[in-house]
Amino acid sequence: MGNDTVYVYNNGAGNIVNNTNLASTGNENYGVYSAGNVTNNGTINFGTGLGNVGIYSISGGTAVNNAPITIGDSDPGNSKFGIGMAAGYETSDTGNIINNSVINVNGKSSIGMYATGATSTIHNTSGGVINLSGNGSMGMYLDNGAKGINDGIIQTVGSPQGAVGVVVRKGSVLTNNGTININSSGGYATFIVSGGIIRNHGTITVSGGAKRRIQAWK
Repeated sequence: MGNDTVYVYNNGAGNIVNNTNLASTGNENYGVYSAGNVTNNGTINFGTGLGNVGIYSISGGTAVNNAPITIGDSDPGNSKFGIGMAAGYETSDTGNIINNSVINVNGKSSIGMYATGATSTIHNTSGGVINLSGNGSMGMYLDNGAKGINDGIIQTVGSPQGAVGVVVRKGSVLTNNGTININSSGGYATFIVSGGIIRNHGTITVSGGAKRRIQAWK
């Protein structure tokens, strides 16, 4: 995949099963973009390029990932984000994403799993691992009332600068039953903004100058 391409697009309620391995050479690509139900069994290597998204769930659909996803860099200043799995759009659309495999967030300021909207959901299952190696990378990002569950592992690989395990914003709720392990100078295990809620029943550890939690009202 080169630039601005979509491998599979579905704007209805159909089902997609992807068994094809995907790779990017360029920017702003989508592997699977769907309003229906998705099962991904193919490796998605978007480690090259800027602002690529592995799987995007919209219109209340559900996307399940069973294979490794690798994501490269983001450009936040131009709203180009590298994301392993995404659900919803601001407050106008919703989706549901489930990860049963490994998501490698290798790029700077990129995100493993992202959801926005009051009925959007994230689930990193007991078989799910989100590896953060990019500076400023984030494991899970919940916004605008989205709900998330971590039953798996969110961890840094090496010692990236400013990595964040989980960001929870604007009334979103995360329940952690798994492990969040952040080794990162200037990083945080959890970052809570504008009324976000984290319910921790699992294990959260920090090292290398990272802090366990920051709460910011903005």
